[in-house]
Amino acid sequence: MIIVSGLIEVAPEYRQELIAAAIPYVQEATADAGNIEFYFGEDIDVSGSFYLYQEWASHSDRSKHLQSSHAQAFRTSLAAIQILSIVLKVVEGKEL
Repeated sequence: MIIVSGLIEVAPEYRQELIAAAIPYVQEATADAGNIEFYFGEDIDVSGSFYLYQEWASHSDRSKHLQSSHAQAFRTSLAAIQILSIVLKVVEGKEL
């Protein structure tokens, strides 16, 4: 299993744009082959801070997701938003 967790911070005035881009992205990504979990949510204490959590069955499934049209569209949307920081961690895990 591949686990991706991270934080995307945007300037507060771009908060709505990120939400608008994230909604279709998350809806389509959850239907991708090999997707186990996919969450994207805003920190209720810090406007413009969004947490991402994903679980994929394999590296191959995650790679196919990253090449999908909806992942590419989301990255394109990010280019038009004032991003303050993006930090992602990718680890391989297993269920115990």
